[in-house]
This record gives sequence, structure tokens and C-alpha cells, in this order.
Amino acid sequence: MTTHPDVPLPETSVPVPSITDLPTPARDWLTEVERGLGDADEADRREVVDGFRAHLGDALAEGREVDDVLTSLGSSRTVIAQTRQELGLGERRDPAATASRILALATVGLSLLTTIVMILIAPARSVRDGEVVWTLLTQGMDPWTTFVCILPTVAASLLVLASRTSSAAVRTGVTLGVAVALSAWVLLAMASVGWFWMPTALTAWLCLVVPWRMRSARHPSRGIGWVVAAVLPAVCVLTAVATGTVQLGGPGSLLPLLVPLVAALCLSIRSRLTSGLVIIAGLAVMTIGVVSADLLMLGFWVVGGCYVALGCGRWTQAVQAPARRPFAA
Repeated sequence: MTTHPDVPLPETSVPVPSITDLPTPARDWLTEVERGLGDADEADRREVVDGFRAHLGDALAEGREVDDVLTSLGSSRTVIAQTRQELGLGERRDPAATASRILALATVGLSLLTTIVMILIAPARSVRDGEVVWTLLTQGMDPWTTFVCILPTVAASLLVLASRTSSAAVRTGVTLGVAVALSAWVLLAMASVGWFWMPTALTAWLCLVVPWRMRSARHPSRGIGWVVAAVLPAVCVLTAVATGTVQLGGPGSLLPLLVPLVAALCLSIRSRLTSGLVIIAGLAVMTIGVVSADLLMLGFWVVGGCYVALGCGRWTQAVQAPARRPFAA
């Protein structure tokens, strides 16, 4: 195996410094390189990473500035491309860019589903004598309401267009703009149908945050943020019960408590299977809210949709981010 010409591999008699002994910029650079070689043979990857880590440690021990050392090595993206070519791995797509495309499609899909429900299903649904009654629509919603319901999907479609560009700055800028616009739309239309698109706005924000986290040098396997987000609905329900605002009764009313706890457990594990289960559970909660006469459709749609969004974000992270940590001595 050949390695970067400017970075000789350390001799076996020379101890390789631990990654924790390196300055933060060097650790970040080394982490990005290790992630970029995530599909390489473990022995080759370890040899390359150890070689770079030894070179960084030696250069810093000689008194060189960390920025100068990293500049001489080149950007992590360039080093990854050169090393992959030497290892015969070929070009690897940017995981963050792929994650952005997946979550952009998820945002459009969730918004489109909400639009269909609000335009075609909700007007045909009514509750009479404790039962859901479906009536055949003789006429659709008024044009203005239809236009308002279509707007979020149009805005979300911009995420798909932006995700196809190779510029991370363009993707970030467009995604931020769409996320802010969708959030503002939810607030402005909150008195009517805005709440139903809250999961769409959440997915748009995840489309911004998840790729950013994947580009950063922080290891993405920690699920603390996901667990906190998943537990929040349960906390809100318990608070409402404690204050007497909401009274729980019947098996279906336990879902607002059980689903967050199960979702938190699943999201704490970076796994495609557990993330997929959260997505399925969220869709089930949304469906129950539509077909059940005893439950609040809006509440179940928002809670279920938020879990679909969180599940999509965690699933994307599990698929695209390598599970290995940088090698430490």
C-alpha cells in the first residue's frame, strides 16, 4: 500500500501519539480523513490514520504551528481523494450532501402528504355521535385555502433543487431560507391550518442541522439530542395532566406517553432499524388521529409527524455516517 508522499508512516518502535493529545484543528482534520476512508479495509485505514497522526505529533513536537502543519498536508478533502485513489477505492460521495438530498425528499413527502390530507381528506371527515363520518366531496376547498395549503410543498421543493448542487454554501443558504420560511408560515397560519405543517418545518430544519453535524468533526453517534427531542412531547403531556388541562382516559390516550418513550429509546441507538421503527410509529400515530373520533386529529398529526421527521433524520445519519471513531493509541 502506498501513502501520502509527504507523510511517512511511523516506525513500529516509535509510539504513535493519542488523538486526544493533538490540538482541536488537528483532531478535526484527522477525524474527517478517517471518515472519508470509512469504507476502506480496516488495516489500511488504520495504517493511514496512524501515519498522519504520527506526522502531526512529530511536527507539533518540533514547535511548528498546527495551522502551518495542516496547510502543508492539504485540505482533508484533497487528502481523502488522493488516499482513496492510492487504495483503489474510487471517488466517494459526500455523505453530508447525500443526507441533504434524502432529508429534502422527506420534507417534500411529508408536506405533500399533509397537503393531500388537508385538501381531500379533512373536508370529507366529520365526527357525529362519537363516530367518524366520511362524506363524498361535492366540491373542493375554496381556491385561497387550496393555494395556502400548496405553498409549503412548493417551498419544500426548493430543498430538492438545492440538494442537487455541488456547493455546500448554496445548499446551506437555501435550506436555511426554506426552514425559516416554513416556520414563519406555520406561525402566520397557526390560527387555521398552520399547525399541521409543523412536522414539515421540523424536517426542513433537520435538513440543515444533520448535514452540518456530519460535516463537523464531532462524532454523530451520540443520541442525546435525539432523545431529548423525542421525550419532549411526553413532558408536555405530563405537564398538561398535572395542571388539569388534559385528562387521559382509554387505551388510545396512552399513546402520547408511550410513543415518546419508545421513540426516545429507539433514537438513542444509531441504527437504520430503530430509526425506521420510529418513522413507522409516527405514521401510525398520524393515521390514528385521522380515523379515530375520540382523539384530537391535530395533536396526533403534529406529534406523529414530528416523530416521522426525527426518525428520518436519525435514519439518514445512521445510513450516511460511519460508525467508527478515529483510532486512538
